[in-house]
Amino acid sequence: MGQDLGEAGFLVGCSGTILAFPFLVMVMRKQHSAAGFTLIELLIVVAVIGLIAAIAIPNLLNALHKARQSRSMGEVRTIGTGLAMYQRDNAFYPVLTDSNASVLRPDLTIYLGNYSERDGWSTLIGYNSDGSQYTVVSYGRNKTVDLPYINGTTNDFDSDIVFSEGVFVQWPEGSQK
Repeated sequence: MGQDLGEAGFLVGCSGTILAFPFLVMVMRKQHSAAGFTLIELLIVVAVIGLIAAIAIPNLLNALHKARQSRSMGEVRTIGTGLAMYQRDNAFYPVLTDSNASVLRPDLTIYLGNYSERDGWSTLIGYNSDGSQYTVVSYGRNKTVDLPYINGTTNDFDSDIVFSEGVFVQWPEGSQK
């Protein structure tokens, strides 16, 4: 009657004899452990996931906007290249004021084939020319004209990307906000 189950799974009798029953300890421990997770454990996991999301999501959005800027710069440069070829053949640029790149399609298809007339933010790329010089503009994330244009780099996703006479007049560089 005076038997005691020791920590290591040994049955200790009243006379001090030790009998080994390690499997009993495992069975008894399983009966006492609850299946699943506690509320505290779940809250900690949710908090860690939230912390990781708080760090990762802004970086992801920043990377997406940088990709859109890069695409916009490529599209603007492509249209500028087509305009240079057009000017070489015709001695002037297509004359259009406050227009967009979709109007240039009949003139540039021979030089560029199928090109995109939209920037990385799916906005029509702007075009303006008096025949002797041209300006091609991506309106940036805010999709509006942001005058005056500066001659150099910008650090804002909302800033326009401006290409004129074969060079970028205003372009993004470095860390953006």
